[in-house]
Amino acid sequence: MMEVAIEAAANEIINLKEKLNEWDSKVGDGDCGSTMHRGATAVLEDMKRWYGNLLVSYSFHASWATALEASVAAVSKYGGAVAGYRTMLDALIPASKVLREASKGILLISMFVYLPHVGHELLVTRVCFFMYSCVLLTYMTRCTNMQAGRSTYIAADLLSSVPDPGAMAAAAWYRAAALAVENKLCPSETKQI
Repeated sequence: MMEVAIEAAANEIINLKEKLNEWDSKVGDGDCGSTMHRGATAVLEDMKRWYGNLLVSYSFHASWATALEASVAAVSKYGGAVAGYRTMLDALIPASKVLREASKGILLISMFVYLPHVGHELLVTRVCFFMYSCVLLTYMTRCTNMQAGRSTYIAADLLSSVPDPGAMAAAAWYRAAALAVENKLCPSETKQI
């Protein structure tokens, strides 16, 4: 199931290259889509070379949660951003927290609205959908803050009309991964959100 999610997420980023570059040309240096495209392409190439080994060794939620937390820490350290700075971290931090809670077997109360007692893989899918919801909610509530990156030089009225490309990329890959897993498990029940 993990490979289905990763492949869908990477393909979604590849498909969003031009849109991400368009947004980034207004609020950054115009290369977010190209950078994400290179990363997504590399992920797909690595999956072909290392298929099985990588996915088996990192198939546990706790490992994925730790990896995402390390990614957040690295972006923060080298980019100087934290939550609320209108960067990719506004998407990754809430997702990281949800993934960590899921790795402990703790489901946030609002997840029970979406989760009847279901199998493990469907639980993973629902966690992905919940993470996607957190990403959008957090992004929307923080979109006017600009304290790191090139967006600090952009007029507030332009910033309010263009989403942060990195945050939108993160939301897109969570959504694509969740939909792919849901479609694999329940092909006739998958709904586009």
